[in-house]
Amino acid sequence: MRKKHLTIARLCLTIVRHFNLTENEQEELEDVEIEAYQLVAMANLSDQILGQISETYNNLLNNNLNDTMRLLTIWSLLLTVPTIVTGFFGMNVLLPFKDSPFGWLIIIFISMFLSIGLLETILKRIK
Repeated sequence: MRKKHLTIARLCLTIVRHFNLTENEQEELEDVEIEAYQLVAMANLSDQILGQISETYNNLLNNNLNDTMRLLTIWSLLLTVPTIVTGFFGMNVLLPFKDSPFGWLIIIFISMFLSIGLLETILKRIK
């Protein structure tokens, strides 16, 4: 798109040069041409800077999203372990600790132990 506008500007300047212009008008036309090229160069530079800023902002957003997803994944894993353990002990089959008066506490401690072990493993892998 920029090249198209630049080509149109060059075409207009070429057409204007075919008119009978005084020396002063020729100098002013050359000054206008130089300023137009400088304007295009500045616009291109500003476009590049804005593009880089946009990419940087997108990278920051992606990093924040990655951190959030990592945290949610850890929580989902930690909440899955007690569900699996209690689901296993909730079956209607012969299981250990069935007749123990402290069976419920033992199951809770097993779930906590496995969850803490999983959390430690995850934290070691993150660092």
